Amino acid sequence: MLHRMFLAALSVSVVLLPASGHAGADKGPIEAASYCVYDLGRLPGLPAGETYQGAPAINERDEIVGWQAVSTDLTNHGFIWSRRTGMRDLGVLPGHENLNPADISDDRIIVGNASNSDSGEDVAFVWTPSAGIRQLHVSLGGIEAFASGINRRGQIAGSSEFGPTHQQRAFLREKNGEVMDLGAFADGDGSSGASDINDRGQVIGTSTGPITAEGFIWDKRHGMRRLAPSSSLVILPTRINNHGEVVGETVADQTRAFKWTRRDGLQYLPTLTGEITYSTATGINDWGTIVGASSIADGPPHAVIWSRRSGIRDLNDLIDSSSPLASRIVLVIASAINDRSRIAAIGYYTDSQDPQRAFMLEPRKPGGPPCE
Repeated sequence: MLHRMFLAALSVSVVLLPASGHAGADKGPIEAASYCVYDLGRLPGLPAGETYQGAPAINERDEIVGWQAVSTDLTNHGFIWSRRTGMRDLGVLPGHENLNPADISDDRIIVGNASNSDSGEDVAFVWTPSAGIRQLHVSLGGIEAFASGINRRGQIAGSSEFGPTHQQRAFLREKNGEVMDLGAFADGDGSSGASDINDRGQVIGTSTGPITAEGFIWDKRHGMRRLAPSSSLVILPTRINNHGEVVGETVADQTRAFKWTRRDGLQYLPTLTGEITYSTATGINDWGTIVGASSIADGPPHAVIWSRRSGIRDLNDLIDSSSPLASRIVLVIASAINDRSRIAAIGYYTDSQDPQRAFMLEPRKPGGPPCE
């Protein structure tokens, strides 16, 4: 997606967040000792082939949205999944066969972008259980658009083509259909894009600076503000919770996960190895629990969870032994977490050719029944 594709290098003044550092609310989060893991399955009706899946968001109903493609037909098919109903196809937006869901609200409204493989054109879409899929009109003078986040108030954030310059600009769309251009930093090239919005209407995203991409937080009172002092470090915020805590990644010599708060600024998160290696933060809930990925000593990254009490933990080590999948899968990245500590994740089977499968992790209650 255009509003997330930025590259550059250097650094800003940041500090390492200790494992015991503040990470949200002081009480109430579920600190799971182990998780049951559930395979989201496959969309029916697709041709045979290696399966590729993504699962970027989960709501408080434990419903996950994502996409699936197979190696013999690399068209992204959007889906919504729950344990009760399984995987449901979101359908196709006419003229834009690739569907890439990005977020889902608690009342099951899904937003994302749909693209045309031949022309490369992207448009924003919205899906509702009653009306199905339709194009979301968020034009700022152009055609192309992406929808990245939706909150409980029905506000939607993303990026939209800005007039004849064909630049992308971050937008906020109100529930009544009014679309607001969020602008860009004055010393940049005029491009920006939003990646998420919380229930308070705070928007995060990236504005292209003179030589790099700078992370921002925006609200109606203060406008667009940098997450860190202007520099040549690439700062890519991914998610914001309802306390205004932001997570994402910075890109310089390494890609590193960060957390940002208004009080503490930008802080790096610990890694599994303790070294400055690859890590990314892709989700945060209202308890301040963060999920993402971190490099291990060898092999691909592992899905991880960060919390105030326990620091960083490898989610592969937390799969309950009673889970039928415990010895068969490797979780590579945890992409989202809700306030009930249910997690959407991506991984693969060690005994299968499928390179990328989607899973849901559910905390197992101590002394409760074994995983199904």
